[in-house]
Amino acid sequence: MNCKVSTRHRSHTSGLQILLISLFCAHLPALYAEEVGLPVTVVDVTLGTMVEEIPLTGTLMPIRRTRIASRQSGIVEALNFDEGDTVKQGDVIARIDNELAKIELARADALYEEARARYREAERQRDEAAELVDKKHISTTTYESRIAEVEINAAVVQRLKTDVERQKEILRRHTVYAPFGGVVTAKLTEIGQWINTDDPLLEITELNTLRVEAPVPQFYFARIRPGTPVRVVFDALPEMKLEATITATVPLGLENARTFPVKVDIDNHERKLAPGMSARVFIQLEEQSTTRTLQIPRDAIVRHPGGTETVWVMREQNGQQRAAPINVRSGRSSKGMVEILYGNLKAGDQVIIRGNEILQPGQLVYASKDQPPAL
Repeated sequence: MNCKVSTRHRSHTSGLQILLISLFCAHLPALYAEEVGLPVTVVDVTLGTMVEEIPLTGTLMPIRRTRIASRQSGIVEALNFDEGDTVKQGDVIARIDNELAKIELARADALYEEARARYREAERQRDEAAELVDKKHISTTTYESRIAEVEINAAVVQRLKTDVERQKEILRRHTVYAPFGGVVTAKLTEIGQWINTDDPLLEITELNTLRVEAPVPQFYFARIRPGTPVRVVFDALPEMKLEATITATVPLGLENARTFPVKVDIDNHERKLAPGMSARVFIQLEEQSTTRTLQIPRDAIVRHPGGTETVWVMREQNGQQRAAPINVRSGRSSKGMVEILYGNLKAGDQVIIRGNEILQPGQLVYASKDQPPAL
């Protein structure tokens, strides 16, 4: 239909007629859309047990982070790693000057060998005395003295052997090993610096597994335990969504906040995450009862300024699908689903989740996957 008034006829058309024609033309697309039906997206109302989600905000933290110190004082002779380097468990991190320790070990070894020689000589003299005492060539007292010499030298050998082991351990302590694998996150000394046993050399942080720690309000704490499922979303990587479980709960809360920490371990072998990142944790609490409720997607609910809520459903009238509004009252929500506490809905009803913002009662609609009704 041509809604334009030509210049040739405009002079013969009254102002009222032009106004009526303009209004008709303005509403013609809406009338046509109502005739052919409006495409909408629909889903079925379901009946099931609601899994409640608690949204929390947490922070990624390392499971293990430590500052490595030497067990022996001295000058740093070698430092094998720098910040950002990856270390494996057992790697040599640093060496402390050990020349004096080597000298002390050599001295202890020499004394030990000398004592062993004295012990062997005491044994020889004891055995010789045993033969002589049988032949009455020496007194019993002399023989017993030889036995005592053997025992004394045996004790000296044992003491000096312990000294050798002690010096070996002191020498080993001049080499510092990585207690676990990770990344060097701080370098705290340099080659040539004197360090004491309480001075840290490097800081190592394990990154293959990180931990999210989040505070749980006291109302929910009793319903959470290790193994409770959670969803974790990271603000820095919104496309990365992880399914995990609660690793540990800490039954000691913050008095002012009335919250209790829970911990969730996250695999990070790909090294996409780093300590200090923020994370949103959605703890999934199963319904304590077995009562099943009606559930619909959150997008199906149209909320009005006065606080009322409406759901649009597809109703068949004279062989055609028409939009019908139903007032509802919603309850808890989880994973994009909302439970319906009140409303004339039943399982299997088709609710509209796309296109429901512009609907009118009785408007002709069709599911977008279907073909539009014929004129």
